[in-house]
Amino acid sequence: LRPAVPEAQIAAFPNFIRVPDAPIETAIAGSGLVRFLFLGQVVEAKGVFELVRACAKLDKSHFRLKIIGNMPELNRKRLLDLAGNDASRWLHLNDELPHARCLQELADSDVLVLPTKLEAFPYVVLEAMAAGRAVVSTDCGAIAEMLDRNGAKPCGFVVEPGNVSELKAALQRFIDVPALIRELGNRGQQRLREVYAARVV
Repeated sequence: LRPAVPEAQIAAFPNFIRVPDAPIETAIAGSGLVRFLFLGQVVEAKGVFELVRACAKLDKSHFRLKIIGNMPELNRKRLLDLAGNDASRWLHLNDELPHARCLQELADSDVLVLPTKLEAFPYVVLEAMAAGRAVVSTDCGAIAEMLDRNGAKPCGFVVEPGNVSELKAALQRFIDVPALIRELGNRGQQRLREVYAARVV
């Protein structure tokens, strides 16, 4: 807009969200499994097939993946085919849920994974940060800035869209070092309070 209205005062305001009054404790599930969660449209553009490919290469005894969203039947079948014969052991597919239920699922998870290939400013990342959950996502839109990738205390892992190897490596880090779940979750909630909370935007 600047060339068209050079005298105008122009400012950019990010999306904002209300945050809890107190930090939310983030802990590994009692079974010791890392609980990965995808929330969104189950379509190619969201990178959900790359997510299942990446998880299929991990040791299934250390994690579970839940995918929740509007899921065409053909895409459900494709996900199960990619997951392999032991899909029922580590993969749970659920159709779209009411927003309140999605927030509960987020609270019951350890890591939000959004390996999207096309995004601007995904609100679900803010919701994960507000809940004190770690995030793995891609270098699309504003996501790298949201997660402060280049800052002193990044609050998530950012990978190249469509890169299954990078995605697998990011997920593996939570399995290898479970303390990262709480550390990155706490950082994310703190960044949200400082940058994206309703009172500061």
